[in-house]
Amino acid sequence: MLALVLGGCSGAATDDELRKAWLVEALADDNRVWLSRDPALLGAKYAKMAADPYDYLRGTAGVTFRDRARAGSDRSHTIFLRDAEAVEVLLAGDPHPENMGTFRPADLVVLELNDFDGSAFGPYLLDVQRLALGLLYLADEAGYEPHDAALVVDAAARGYLEAVAGDPWPSGLVPGQQGVVLDQLLSKVSDDGAARARLLEYTEVLPEGGRRFRFDAALEAGAGVLPLTIDQGRQLDRLLASWSAAPEGFRVLDRGRRFGSGVASLPSVRYVVAYDLGDDGPDDDALVSIREVVDPPAVPGVHVGAPGYWDSGADRIEATARTLWSRADADPRYAGLTDGAMTFKVQTWASWHDSFDHERVLSDIARGRVVLDELVRWAGTLGQLLGSAHARAPTARGGEARAAILRDLNSQGEVFVAEIIGTARADLDQLRTDHRLFVEAREELGDLLGMGLVEDR
Repeated sequence: MLALVLGGCSGAATDDELRKAWLVEALADDNRVWLSRDPALLGAKYAKMAADPYDYLRGTAGVTFRDRARAGSDRSHTIFLRDAEAVEVLLAGDPHPENMGTFRPADLVVLELNDFDGSAFGPYLLDVQRLALGLLYLADEAGYEPHDAALVVDAAARGYLEAVAGDPWPSGLVPGQQGVVLDQLLSKVSDDGAARARLLEYTEVLPEGGRRFRFDAALEAGAGVLPLTIDQGRQLDRLLASWSAAPEGFRVLDRGRRFGSGVASLPSVRYVVAYDLGDDGPDDDALVSIREVVDPPAVPGVHVGAPGYWDSGADRIEATARTLWSRADADPRYAGLTDGAMTFKVQTWASWHDSFDHERVLSDIARGRVVLDELVRWAGTLGQLLGSAHARAPTARGGEARAAILRDLNSQGEVFVAEIIGTARADLDQLRTDHRLFVEAREELGDLLGMGLVEDR
């Protein structure tokens, strides 16, 4: 692949050319699983990443980890991570702002981390840096001056420190008291959740009773729900049969395959199930999503024994959520499942469960609905949320992550904040460069970055 990227160059390769070649190789390694199964979906993922730097960020957590692990990387220096256990904390894996959102256990709406696909044991700074990069991108993209944009990262870092030190984020949400950004999300999910908007959008009640999906004969912009093939139906049957935590009275009403959701997980197998709990009427009807999860990329600094911490990929997915959430029942339907070599996660698919949307945040800033002070307040909340999760986390050795992180910080909070800001600035510069090089590589090598060229000849 290096030769394909550099083949048209004369003389010594430039830094951009070398970086581009490395990116192509890293992305090929991270996405090889999708190529043989469904190259069209991989192409759709790459197209989505090419169209938006934030979506590129969402699709390249593995690239970030590889970059941090490279010898001589000029972006990995830190005065921290001197404590042996601080480099093997249970990580969320990819806690950028869109991987935080609302859940509704019982009658309470809570804010939690909501994606643990990349969960692993590693240096706690990786999670903090990932959150800081996502927030700085939004502030920079919104046009704030560097000093003002840095205030957003400053708030996130300080919120993180407060929570790790013992002031956790109270995940239960009270409307009108969370700041504009979070209140807008809460208002949306409250209105849509009460109206059962997602259930009504994707399904319809049958005249004779029961419920079925509204299947899309032609997926609009590659997104929608289609009927299952025979093989897909058999796999879903196996997964449902193995779901030991299915609610009492669980009864399948209809099933489908969903397309077009996510970025990193866009090519994943994603099933949706309409079900009820045995009543004849529609009041107990609901939806769950059952989505494939691939193994996370290698995390730099991970303790050698950590990969054996879980019994399986399904155990990793489920145990991490139950541990890092403020309450284990944030999503009562949440579970990890296994089908052969494939891992899946079950999630409630309802309008009460929603995430922040970077485009919506940027639009609200552009329209004056969200000002800098509100963006700073929101960043502080997300920092507290991540710090609270780390404070509950174990280390790979079975110790308490909170104690390990506090030992590592060694009362150097101001230094920590300054370092997180500096790293976020360097990461943002690299993100924008990498996104440009990725777009160029697709133009030069094709939609799949040249993957499969050798086989096609």
